[in-house]
Amino acid sequence: MPNANTIDRITGGATGGDQQGTKFAPAITLVTTGIQTVKDQTGGVATVYAMPQGAISALGPFDTFRFKVRVTFKTTTGGTSTSVVSIYLGNPATAVSGNILATITSQSLVSLSASGYLEADLIWDSKSLILSGTQVGAYGTTVVSQTVITNTGLTAATIANLLFSVAANNASSVTGTTFQIGEFCTETV
Repeated sequence: MPNANTIDRITGGATGGDQQGTKFAPAITLVTTGIQTVKDQTGGVATVYAMPQGAISALGPFDTFRFKVRVTFKTTTGGTSTSVVSIYLGNPATAVSGNILATITSQSLVSLSASGYLEADLIWDSKSLILSGTQVGAYGTTVVSQTVITNTGLTAATIANLLFSVAANNASSVTGTTFQIGEFCTETV
């Protein structure tokens, strides 16, 4: 649910929600183990930004500005499998494992569904260009306690490059699994 700290937000579901176009992401069907990025209603990669797009060019240094990237979601499997959800730096059409900020894997889902959330609490350094922080989440009966993000190679050359996307995949070759976000957003902390 949006609040006074929300910077950017996309909602999702099976059909149109309170947003449309680039701010709505319909459910996707996961095919075997292939990683699929979540798309917006226009077919582009669903992307949220660390700063409002109109404000990016007017900003000076971005140091010491802590922010959170969060996704809430639901998966319904087509058979026995676990499902993996990840938040990525950038908005590649094809998910790149080197850009993973945070990730969580469900318990084994036997033709059932599970809901969850994944959050990355981040800070960016304008000199080193490195993005660092922690992740936390829950997915069905799986819980990820707060841990340091270990992908220390994540860099963003400019403030405008601080954008994020979500991807999901099955851990085994099951077809017919649906994945939908409830909310994908960035917030000040």
